[in-house]
Amino acid sequence: VAPGAGITTTDGRIIMPLYVDRKSTVSIYSVDNGDTWHRMTSQPYAENTDEWQMVEAPDGSIVGFGRQKRFGKTPMSISANKGKSWSKCGKTSGHTRENGMLSVGKLRRKKGGYTHVDWVRHVPINQGFFAYSCLAQIDAHTLGVLYEDRPSSHIQFQTFELAELMG
Repeated sequence: VAPGAGITTTDGRIIMPLYVDRKSTVSIYSVDNGDTWHRMTSQPYAENTDEWQMVEAPDGSIVGFGRQKRFGKTPMSISANKGKSWSKCGKTSGHTRENGMLSVGKLRRKKGGYTHVDWVRHVPINQGFFAYSCLAQIDAHTLGVLYEDRPSSHIQFQTFELAELMG
């Protein structure tokens, strides 16, 4: 179980984030276009992370953003070896399950890699209840967000133009 969106890195590796047994998170990766899959070797920070998504940083490291199990800030993790192992690298500001927001940020390189995000813009998605979202790039110009806007399975889909988000 996960938001449903993995990534393909610049070298062609496919990495999928997963949430298992309501206890922890893992990632799986394929180096042969999905014919075979490997599970990550370690993720020591997983105590407060469940569903998560990731991006590839300019240096090739993979930065993951998780949904915290309890209220608080969004856990961040980093993999310097293309998803084989992960370590904690910080937290970002968190929100409650209301007033969905698409936050645009720039990864900032600190000692040890891209371990911080500077949030430069926040774009409202909806007002009121907002949960179980999945953000995916549709094409070179468009992002899509699938989300629950009322408890118990009422699903909405919205698109955003990248040029407008980048301002």
